[in-house]
Amino acid sequence: ILEEQSRGSGDSSKKRKQKPTPRVSVEAIDDFDRGVIRRAIYEMYDRNEHVTLDTLLDVLRVNPGPNTASIFQGGRTTLYKLLHDIGFSWQKTSGRKVRMEDVNVAAKRKAFLREYRKLAAENNNFVFLVETWIFPKDIVPKSWKDGTKKTCKRRSPGDGKRFIVLHAGGGEGFMEGASLLFASGKSNGDYHGGDERRQLRDVDERPTASLP
Repeated sequence: ILEEQSRGSGDSSKKRKQKPTPRVSVEAIDDFDRGVIRRAIYEMYDRNEHVTLDTLLDVLRVNPGPNTASIFQGGRTTLYKLLHDIGFSWQKTSGRKVRMEDVNVAAKRKAFLREYRKLAAENNNFVFLVETWIFPKDIVPKSWKDGTKKTCKRRSPGDGKRFIVLHAGGGEGFMEGASLLFASGKSNGDYHGGDERRQLRDVDERPTASLP
């Protein structure tokens, strides 16, 4: 059907061809069954599993019981249509959204915007310090997501060393000498301590020294 459909042409699809799946109408699947399938997807994310049509079908078929296989008896095409019908779409996965949607982060973002608007009304010039990170294995696969925090994939420690990237700039562009790139000693969690803290404090002072 789509890019994700074309990925199922391997051995698993050959096995399924030996035993055709029964035709199931999406409209015939009631709200209770849809809720069970939705919860099965959330549980896959809790286990940090990659959610595709094939992996979800495996979960629904391998685990018989009221919460899985006895609920859905269709194939990939029916499941594809059902996922769209209950609000899921095939999109890129990012572990950063988990952090962005944290309650404390959201509260600080609102406080920042209030202060920014207040200072902007006084015609102040702003210098923004931007901080982000990247992994050597930062290849973001696609997965079935519904836009909620429950379908945000968490970063695995096996993704490699984390590199911290910082720069400062404003309305006239980036500031000279304010950039910083270094490898963090932590692949996950907070990196604002120890040697990293000293390097971050150093770059925090660079924009101030460059201001007229």
